Amino acid sequence: MLGINASLFIFLILSLAGSAQEEIPEQITILYFNADHFFDTTDDPGNADDEYLPGSIRAWDETRYITKANSIAEYITGAGGFKQPDIIGLCGIENKKVINNIINDRRLRRADYSVHITDSEGTNAALLAKKDLITVDDMRLINIDSTFLGLNSGFDYIILYIRGDVKGLGRCHFFINDWPGIENNTRAPENLRIGAAIALRKNIDEILNFERNAKIIIMGTFNDEPTNRSLMSVLNATNKRKNFDHRDLYNLFYDAHNIHDQGTAILNDTWQMWDQIIVSSSMINNRNDYHIDPGSAKIFIPKEINEESSTLISTYKGDEYTGGISSHLPVYCIISKNEQ
Repeated sequence: MLGINASLFIFLILSLAGSAQEEIPEQITILYFNADHFFDTTDDPGNADDEYLPGSIRAWDETRYITKANSIAEYITGAGGFKQPDIIGLCGIENKKVINNIINDRRLRRADYSVHITDSEGTNAALLAKKDLITVDDMRLINIDSTFLGLNSGFDYIILYIRGDVKGLGRCHFFINDWPGIENNTRAPENLRIGAAIALRKNIDEILNFERNAKIIIMGTFNDEPTNRSLMSVLNATNKRKNFDHRDLYNLFYDAHNIHDQGTAILNDTWQMWDQIIVSSSMINNRNDYHIDPGSAKIFIPKEINEESSTLISTYKGDEYTGGISSHLPVYCIISKNEQ
């Protein structure tokens, strides 16, 4: 009897060890999407949401709200071959309620995402992760010193920083960005985005001062292209893979824009690469742990949208409802475990 119990005990230990090994992911898919002013239908006195209420001039209602939530869920799963991404960065959403309506869609519900979101007026940024994938130990908004930028004329920005342990990867640093772009048909001055880049670069350097090979993942709507000064010169994010320094950043969408003429948003009938994922050089060149193959970085283009169409539109054109989902396309990449 004792021998049987001993055998059963050993079997259980081996089973648990096997289960623990299986929990370490072979791949981690990261997706970023700008939901483009996605508000709920409830009046929040502390938020500027009057335009997105049933009684407003835009007549935002529950039907339109649910339609947009379901469409965003379809975009998110479509980008991963109709699988749930492991980690999602979102911008342009009002609050956690809006996110919950997206992830409670039948296509995303089983992922059981944890939600880490800012709490600011207007729209917010958030990081979502599959259950138990990330243990977050720091989350804060990055302040931008705007004293030398002049008046921002109502343009807003968000840089959300999250640090946490990711299963398999260890400590990771995430920055989710929504930089000044176009509001009321007016484009924000370039110096506002340069100011955001300065603040972001300062925080990245502070991390690299203590973690030479830090795993840093930067995603967002930068409203500048990879070759603009804010990203290429100030942030120092390029496509360089040789003779690199540990402080260099790699823009996974640099070549897509500069060589292949692709984009994630349309301005004056021209594709703009405004939504990007940028990573520390250690994540590109690490061959002993997890790494990102630049070829895994893709733009998700739904079947109803192609390079000749202009169907990539906001939910509203002025105050007129269009039925569009977002004026931005999702971007994603894959972190893969190296074969031993």
